[in-house]
Amino acid sequence: MLLCICALLSSCKTPNLTTVTSATAATLQKELSVQYVPSDVFQKSLMNAKHYPKTKNTISGVVPHHLVAADLIAGFFESIPRDYETVIILAPDHSGGTGQVIASGLDWSLAGGEISCDREMLADILKIKGISFVKDDDRLQNDHSASNLIPYVKQYIPNAKIVPLLLTNRTGPDALLGFARSLYELAAGKKCLFLFSLDFSHYLLPTEAEKRDKITRSAIEGLDYGAISRMNSEYLDCPPGLIVFLRITELAKGKPEILDNSSATEILKREDKTTTYFILRSTR
Repeated sequence: MLLCICALLSSCKTPNLTTVTSATAATLQKELSVQYVPSDVFQKSLMNAKHYPKTKNTISGVVPHHLVAADLIAGFFESIPRDYETVIILAPDHSGGTGQVIASGLDWSLAGGEISCDREMLADILKIKGISFVKDDDRLQNDHSASNLIPYVKQYIPNAKIVPLLLTNRTGPDALLGFARSLYELAAGKKCLFLFSLDFSHYLLPTEAEKRDKITRSAIEGLDYGAISRMNSEYLDCPPGLIVFLRITELAKGKPEILDNSSATEILKREDKTTTYFILRSTR
C-alpha cells in the first residue's frame, strides 16, 4: 500500500501533527468500520454482563479490549452513567508505526448504526503541546484495541460522540503527565468519559501472570508512575495509558477503584499461557 505522508506547514495551528492519507475504502467513504467484534460475542456479553456496583460520578475507567473478557467490558458499562456527551477512548497502538498519539476525525459505522467523532474535541486535543500526533485513519480502523469498545459505547451511551486515540510507547512519563493534565482541562465542565482500553499480563503461565498482576496492583494503588513506565508486556500492553488514567484520577482528587482482576485462564478454564485483565474506575 502506497502512503503519502504530508507534514503540515509550520505556520499551522498544530505544528506537531502529521497526516497520513491512503486510498483505502474507509478513507474514500469518509467513515471507518468496526471489524473485530462478532455479533454473537457482543450480544452474549450484554446478557452475561458482570455485576459491579453502580456509580453516578465516573470520570474514567480501564477495561480490556480482549473479547475473552467481553462480559467484564459490558459489566463496566452497566455500572456507569449513560448521559456522557463525549467518550475519549485511549488504547495501545499495535502497529509499531510513527508518532506518539494516533487519531482520526472520521465517523464510525457498526452493526448498531453509526457513531460520530467529536471533531471539536479532537481539534482541541491535537493542539496539545509536547505530543507528536499522527492522523491516520487506517491505523485506527485496523487496530482492534480502540474499535472493540465502540459497540459498547453505542449500546450503553447511544447519544455520545467519540474520540478514539492510539498511544504508542514513545512518550516519557513527564510528557504523559502533561498530556493527562491537558486532557483533564479540556474536559472540565463537560460530560466526558475517559475510557482506557488496556490488557495486562501477556504470554505468561497463570502463576507468573498472577505475580506480575500483584506488582501492577501495587503500582496502581501507589500511583507509581516510574514503575509503570518501565513495565513491559509481561505486565501490560500500554503503560502510557495507565499513567494517563492514574494522573487524570489524581487531578480529579479521586483514587483508582479496582473492580475486578481476572484472566483468560479463569474465564476459559484452561491452563495455557494467559492474558490478564483489570477493571478500574475513578470517580470525582
